Amino acid sequence: MDYKHSLDVSLRRLSRLERKSFSSQKRFKFYSYLSEILEYRDQLDRTGELLAVRDVLLRRPGCSSKSTDPVRVLIDATSRANAKTKSRWTRALQFAIDNRPS
Repeated sequence: MDYKHSLDVSLRRLSRLERKSFSSQKRFKFYSYLSEILEYRDQLDRTGELLAVRDVLLRRPGCSSKSTDPVRVLIDATSRANAKTKSRWTRALQFAIDNRPS
């Protein structure tokens, strides 16, 4: 699989977006970050690379994710938020995924 370079580019883009959203004074600015996480997760799922990317991220040095949920691993790889916030974001995105209209 030749997705490692694009993975690094995507993770850097998501990390920049996360930092930008937290530097903003707007209360709901982080929605754009979560929307991008969801979009990237969907893209990986469509191409069949979601679990492979999750496994690559879990093997990276410094990976602090105790979860194997792909959404949480993506959030852990790109966010500096505290664990409670990351957990809430993961649950919210999983709810959105599970309750999408058909």
